Amino acid sequence: MTCDTADGGGWIQFNVRNDQGRFVAVPRLARYLIQSLMLGDGRIEFTEKPRTLNAGHLDELMALLADDQRHGLVFVAGTDDRLSFDRYVDKVATWSRETCGLGQVVVLDPPATRAFAERVGNPYAVRAWSIRNYHPGVDFIDPPG
Repeated sequence: MTCDTADGGGWIQFNVRNDQGRFVAVPRLARYLIQSLMLGDGRIEFTEKPRTLNAGHLDELMALLADDQRHGLVFVAGTDDRLSFDRYVDKVATWSRETCGLGQVVVLDPPATRAFAERVGNPYAVRAWSIRNYHPGVDFIDPPG
């Protein structure tokens, strides 16, 4: 379904379900549209694979997490120097395959993971070798209680 909005943008909505209430994979049509069109949700960029970020892109990540115009989740994976970064990115891509179109997946390299933790502190930091989700409009000033 598509609809024009007042700002000249539009939207596409997929409701995917089955009559037995079981898991439903991301439809091929959705994957095709995500690959073919510049689809997004607020600052979220829908992509097939996780986006990798280094410490130089932390401002971009902070803006994405604080964006109250997005509806989807942002999944952030942290790393350190103990394991292979590239292999972990591949694993995160496998684990997050069915989030395609629902949110954005970001993998921080080791320096970015450390810098992000220093910048946001607890309870917002993501630990190395874990994946954390962030709802829209994270308020870094007022931590959750």
